[in-house]
Amino acid sequence: MFAQAEHIIYIAVQPQCLYNQCVQQEAGPIIRPTHSIEEPPQLGGILCECVRYARSLGVEIPYNLHAIGLQPNSPPVENGLALFRYKNFYHVGVITLLEETGFWIIEANYKKCKVTERFIYYDDPALRGFYISP
Repeated sequence: MFAQAEHIIYIAVQPQCLYNQCVQQEAGPIIRPTHSIEEPPQLGGILCECVRYARSLGVEIPYNLHAIGLQPNSPPVENGLALFRYKNFYHVGVITLLEETGFWIIEANYKKCKVTERFIYYDDPALRGFYISP
């Protein structure tokens, strides 16, 4: 069952595109989800893996690395990754907007097999750094 909302669009994002560029090219203005979206069946599990979802948005991540293996190597940048370490797991989210006190991310699987968008403060205790493809 899919979540229903007035302001949600589903698009097919080309893996080589960065999130904001693809959405602007294919769907006009960016319309961000305001709540979780359950995975459409045709995506085959991509929303259940944060790194795989980030790749689908155009972030270049070596295929031999998972969230635990990514090491901070950058200041925060839009379309880069925010790296997290929670009590029982490592996680990544794609940075969509930088602000003075923090930044917005879009991510998959923070909530089981769903896409969510959150605001993260720079001093979030789970934040371990930022990553861009070298």
